[in-house]
Amino acid sequence: MSIAPPDSTLSHDVPDPIELLIKEAQRASRRRRLRNGLVLGAVLLFVVGAIAYQIERGRSVTPHIGTGAPKGSQAVAPECSLKQLSVTSNGQAGAGGTDGGVLLFRNVSSHACSLTGYPNVVAIGKTKGSTITATDQLNGMLGGWDWTGNSPAPKPPTVVLANKNEVASDWYQYSENGPAGYTLFHAKTLRVGLSGSRSVVQVNGSVDAAEGKMWVTPFVRGKSGTAEPRAKTSN
Repeated sequence: MSIAPPDSTLSHDVPDPIELLIKEAQRASRRRRLRNGLVLGAVLLFVVGAIAYQIERGRSVTPHIGTGAPKGSQAVAPECSLKQLSVTSNGQAGAGGTDGGVLLFRNVSSHACSLTGYPNVVAIGKTKGSTITATDQLNGMLGGWDWTGNSPAPKPPTVVLANKNEVASDWYQYSENGPAGYTLFHAKTLRVGLSGSRSVVQVNGSVDAAEGKMWVTPFVRGKSGTAEPRAKTSN
């Protein structure tokens, strides 16, 4: 019996530790690059989406501030509440037997708000419990909206009060003259409120109204109580 020597031609593939480490490092590097690429892609998608949202949002809420009514059916700012406003009387005036005064409405809050239409104005008489309520009228002898009287007059404007420097105003007016035997309603105090609200404030305001009749004009921008539609003032 003879034992043959081992065949020296047979080879055994023994992995090189260094080669294994290099391959593992390469695989780890590929995984890391893939992960970083996915994260970067997600971030880019988020940024692009956020920019597109802000652009679209800016288009939809671009404000329009002016003395006239805004375009469209919605007001450019929420309606003012009486708590947001300082209401004061700006003195008295008279002409041709018509007297009255201007009421000023200043936004004292930190948020923009708007006024449209007419305030509620009630004169409190000297006799306990006696009052008269002003009726709505576009203009009168002393001023108002569309004072020139060119008709048809547009509806009252929407006045946006964006900050404390902006003021809206209106006239309350009454006649001191009446038919034979007329009586005068005397008052020194006005009760002022906003349409649709029960809240009121009291301001000083002298009234000597014949037959107990007085009227109030719409809100307009500024302190004069008088304004013209843009189409008329631009000519």
